[in-house]
Amino acid sequence: MNKVLIYTSTSKEILNFYKNFLILNLKTLNFKYIIINTPIKKKYKTFLKSPHINKRSKENFNLIIYKFKLYIFFTKKYLKILRFNVPKNIHLKILYKV
Repeated sequence: MNKVLIYTSTSKEILNFYKNFLILNLKTLNFKYIIINTPIKKKYKTFLKSPHINKRSKENFNLIIYKFKLYIFFTKKYLKILRFNVPKNIHLKILYKV
């Protein structure tokens, strides 16, 4: 069974450090893998500072989400290690492909 791990984060530096950590571990364990960097997602939101007065005064916020996909074939034991070894700022989503 082929597994796809999708890692997302709002911090580019933390995601790159973790990606390098994964690459080193996968090379030492001789797993076959493919890493694909996905495009950056940008979300922009605009809010009124005060909804009743001064309609022109607005605040703009942007959220940038960085993401990469890891295609890998391995055992469930290693999957458990990867699942619990994820840093706090990184979100992990696991997809199974047959």
